[in-house]
Amino acid sequence: MMNQKEFFDYVANHLPEHLPENLSDIRITPQDTIKHNDQTLHGIMFSDGDASPIAPVLYLNNFYEAYQDGQHLEDVMNDIAESTIATCSIGFPFSPEDTKAFISNYEAAKEHLAIHLCDTSENMERLKELVHTELSDYSMTYHIQIPQNADPDHVASVTVTESLLNSWGISKDELHQDALLVQQDSHPMLCDLESVMLQTMGFGSKPVNLLEEPADTSYDTPSTMMYVLTNADKMHGASLIAQEDILQKASDCLGGDYYILPSSVHELLLLPASGDLTAKDLVDMVQQVNATEVSEEDRLSDKVQFYNSETGILENALDRQFRLEHGDLLPPSHSSDQISYDIYQVRSDDDTRDFCFSSLKTLKHLHLQVDPSNYEKVYSGSVPALDGNGNPAETSEVLESLFEKFNLKHPADYRGRSMSVSDVVVLHENGRDTAHFCDSIGFVEVPQFFSPLTSVSLETAGLHVEGHDGTWHTIEQKEILGHDFFLMEHDEFGSDVANVVVDNSGKLVAENLWDGFNQDIVRMITEEQGFLSDKTAVQTASLTNDSAAAPASPTERNYLKAAEEYQEENYDCIDGRMSTQNKLTPGDDTESHPEQRPSVLGKLRDKQAQVSTKTITPKPEKSHTHAPSLD
Repeated sequence: MMNQKEFFDYVANHLPEHLPENLSDIRITPQDTIKHNDQTLHGIMFSDGDASPIAPVLYLNNFYEAYQDGQHLEDVMNDIAESTIATCSIGFPFSPEDTKAFISNYEAAKEHLAIHLCDTSENMERLKELVHTELSDYSMTYHIQIPQNADPDHVASVTVTESLLNSWGISKDELHQDALLVQQDSHPMLCDLESVMLQTMGFGSKPVNLLEEPADTSYDTPSTMMYVLTNADKMHGASLIAQEDILQKASDCLGGDYYILPSSVHELLLLPASGDLTAKDLVDMVQQVNATEVSEEDRLSDKVQFYNSETGILENALDRQFRLEHGDLLPPSHSSDQISYDIYQVRSDDDTRDFCFSSLKTLKHLHLQVDPSNYEKVYSGSVPALDGNGNPAETSEVLESLFEKFNLKHPADYRGRSMSVSDVVVLHENGRDTAHFCDSIGFVEVPQFFSPLTSVSLETAGLHVEGHDGTWHTIEQKEILGHDFFLMEHDEFGSDVANVVVDNSGKLVAENLWDGFNQDIVRMITEEQGFLSDKTAVQTASLTNDSAAAPASPTERNYLKAAEEYQEENYDCIDGRMSTQNKLTPGDDTESHPEQRPSVLGKLRDKQAQVSTKTITPKPEKSHTHAPSLD
């Protein structure tokens, strides 16, 4: 069996043999693309010699999975050929020259702007070249939607890069404001979740859009009621969080402050803050649903937000809970002329004595992480947000200036130790909080300070695996009946030693593997973990809790499966990359219809009910068992 690289090379070299004569001369070029949530997708780009600024790309990851699962190579190649024919048949309203002119002309392109939303920390690599605007834990990226001739239901999109923005000769702020104006015409909708689910199942009338209700409408909002915020197309509706007037209108409907749950890139769930659920309850709820119900392509974030109706400020809900628990009652402000900061130091007591001044490397060796429960806040202050030249101060410069200040020029009211290794500096800037660990050399951002890591991911490295020496990193992820497993390679010895498989908590599942997730390993994991296909069907059945209900359809089990079926997420007109997908319209009976997405919303609703009725248990004793790498 070929490995991943061998498979991709084979496809690029042999695909022309499977194509019809009219495509036999098409140019095929391997193309790797960093997409949503920093996924690297391996594809092939097609071109026919025209000087078009965009070209279709077919991604091969799913085909490789089918090959791994036992599909005959010839059948896989025929499937790829069919997809190639469909991909290359998509037309555009302009000639290559006109397409280039359309993209280059901002006055024409701005009428087709769209905003997409992503988690900033999960998209650091992808965001390096993209124009983006940060909003709390999220980043907004900008895209040009290109209409097409062959099928108006297809949507092609060009992502706005820094180089494209510079060619337009406009500022990022101008781009953002123009995109907001276009977004206002996407017919935003705020409806209660129960009505949305009932309509999805064929019951009840069309849900009331609260955003269209008169301004003086009186609302009777139960504290346990969830609301869905999206647009009419239910495509990238989560980006409506950028509309300040919509967030304020929502606070009127919900009776004040509320939490924002990142259900997916297509919608947000809003919940009044007057209920009994804590920020931690909601984060746990979102994490579980994201891990079991939402595809990686459509997963927005695990970071729940809190909307303050008085100030209009978004704040990470866990940060807010942490802040209030530590006596800081003042919320972050919109002021941009100052950056406020807090300094945390490891407590001086018997429990922390062994790692009080430990570097990240030492903490890894001790199987520890940066645990906020071991820290106490020793000082708060602020520094100018602009440097001496009037430019925004770099984070690294701010941190180094604080290190110098709290070593050589202690404030008169400072009672902590001189800043040293293991201290954490929390910066509050423009409504966003970041935590920075003072390491042996420089500072390292540690988002775990707000929400400690609890699961393995594709980015995990430095993981200690029970019964095995050294540390390990993830090289492949495999979903087996709704559960994620990770193929790990040794950090030091790489492919010279056998791989191991762990679950999403880091627990060893299989070892001594030399052939990845082959059929035998998948079967063994299925049997040893006790997974049953009917169990999965029951867990993901329709929105009722009736165990006798019919198993849900594939779309109901995961309405976000294969986001590529809806709309391409990452294009780059400068590099000549483009991919098109089918944007489905109301009335479509296909499984991937955007409106047939009940299971994630239902799971969140069910999970909310479970959490709200739970009994309160004492906080567990602090544990020093190892956790995933901080890197």
